[in-house]
Amino acid sequence: MKIWFEQILYNTRMQPQRPAIVLVDRAITYGMLAAGIESCARRLVGLNLGAPVAIAVKSPLRQVVLSYALLRIGVPSMSIGGIGHLSGHLTVAAVLADAHDASRASAGHRVVAVSDEWFAPEPEAGAPLPRAASGNDICRFSLTSGSTGEPKLYSDTVASVGRRVYNNIFSGIDISRTGMLCLQGLSSTWGFANASATLTAGRTLYLADSTGEAIAMIELFGIDLLLASTEQVLSLAATARRTGAQVRSLRMTVMSGGVPSRTLLEAAMAYLSKDILSLYGATEIGLVTRAMGRDVLADPGFTGFVAPGVEAAVFDASGNICPVGKIGSIKVRHTADENAGAEPAWIPLGDNGWFTPGGGLYVVGRTAGDAAADMRISPLIEAEHILRLEFDYDDAAALIRDGNGAKPVIQVGIVNNRDTTADKLRASLQARGIDAAVELFALPSIPRGASGKVNRVQLKSALERAKPIGR
Repeated sequence: MKIWFEQILYNTRMQPQRPAIVLVDRAITYGMLAAGIESCARRLVGLNLGAPVAIAVKSPLRQVVLSYALLRIGVPSMSIGGIGHLSGHLTVAAVLADAHDASRASAGHRVVAVSDEWFAPEPEAGAPLPRAASGNDICRFSLTSGSTGEPKLYSDTVASVGRRVYNNIFSGIDISRTGMLCLQGLSSTWGFANASATLTAGRTLYLADSTGEAIAMIELFGIDLLLASTEQVLSLAATARRTGAQVRSLRMTVMSGGVPSRTLLEAAMAYLSKDILSLYGATEIGLVTRAMGRDVLADPGFTGFVAPGVEAAVFDASGNICPVGKIGSIKVRHTADENAGAEPAWIPLGDNGWFTPGGGLYVVGRTAGDAAADMRISPLIEAEHILRLEFDYDDAAALIRDGNGAKPVIQVGIVNNRDTTADKLRASLQARGIDAAVELFALPSIPRGASGKVNRVQLKSALERAKPIGR
């Protein structure tokens, strides 16, 4: 079996006229992809950039080409989506930015302006390029979510990306007839592996900059497979519901990066596709469990059975593994290798859950600021998804407060609230089997980490100081 990147380059030679990457207003063939990788690699190799290199260009098409160009010359990279995403704690050797954005970078970063000329094939090949990254060479960095603490940089080798790539291909995700729309972008480990899997399989990769653009592309190109994060599926379903958009070509929606609620699954199955595949996992591990949406709707909280090569367990507050049927903090690790010496460390996922005797994993809430109303329903996740789909505001996030033995209290911080009331949210929760009190608070902003996820420790402090709505 070829290394996945070698397979992509092989595909560029074998099917140069086939569309490789399609945006809403342009497309490149596999032959054009090869030319772009070669041209950018030759420009990059003479810059002695060091590692890692942050890719801050806004175009997802150029992010793909630059990522593979750096891989082609053995330099690890990470995508950050734009120069505005640079942060003080992010240490990189250099930043590739759009020419018109390069001057906006903060002091202390070496910024290289990327112009249109980079992607024009050079007339002469020049000297041979260095050896491409392979095997256990680090090729990719990404930021973990930071939802349970400070964000940290995670590295992937060519081999570990390959495991994700071929797992995606052989597990049935690559089932589309037309190609795959990857809305996740390349900044996450999931997104980069999914995009690479599509190109490794020789299919067409569709990329969109927004949920509105994604819906337009699905309708325009008849795309039948969508890969998106849970948050993006929420936004897509909300947009389709609000605009009446028709996405009848979609046969499968694959979502990852969060726990699916009843609210989310009902909306996704109504407005996107009947078949929903939910993937639950972590940046450091990859896939942990998977389940079809219809199975989760029938059994709320169910995420599936643990994937091969991964161990999962729930731990109590003392750090002991909980018995079957008891709720605890979910942690995962790769299956121990008898020849590797020390056992791999357990990695917390930031969620609470429990196991059935048969090995099914249920996720019932987040470790920070959540508590399950019962063994299968997370009031916090359900409340946040109801807010996203049914109400109008600029931003919102929720926490669970102990009701002192009575029903739990859901505290919601809202930025520029327009139509949300405690009574309406309480009624929507009750319609989904959750009996909880609701308190609303006006906030100037929702505290979020570098990846955009809610910082619930800071949210709790903000709610304690906030002005209640409707009192």
